[in-house]
Amino acid sequence: MTVDAAQAIIALVALFVTFASLILGGTKWMIVRMEQRMDRRFVDSETRWDARFARAEERWEARFARSESRLAERFEQVDKRFEQVDKRFEQVDKRFEQVDKRFEQIDHRLVALDEEIRGVHDSLSDVKVALARLEGPHPPFLIARG
Repeated sequence: MTVDAAQAIIALVALFVTFASLILGGTKWMIVRMEQRMDRRFVDSETRWDARFARAEERWEARFARSESRLAERFEQVDKRFEQVDKRFEQVDKRFEQVDKRFEQIDHRLVALDEEIRGVHDSLSDVKVALARLEGPHPPFLIARG
């Protein structure tokens, strides 16, 4: 092998090593660049997903707060209505007490009226007996007196 052949082989090896290092360096550069881009995109997508989840969580919390406030309002309304019902029952109880008192008064009046009617009936019976004595005896089977 001559010096020129050896130099050519060395030049070819150097050229091969240079191209290999260029290719490997470029590949490494591209891989690093892709890794950086993917990291940026991952960070961006992660922030987007975090923002989406935060918005969704805010919406659910707002909905829950609204439904909770509505439920609290409804319970307050029900409590007010029960208070009104309790007041009405108290009024009804008072009215029933008044009605009971009135019935007792009416019972006393009816007892007094019954005693008066019995007294009148007794006095009417006495009047009838007195009239019958004054009229004298009547024939039996007399249907109508006139």
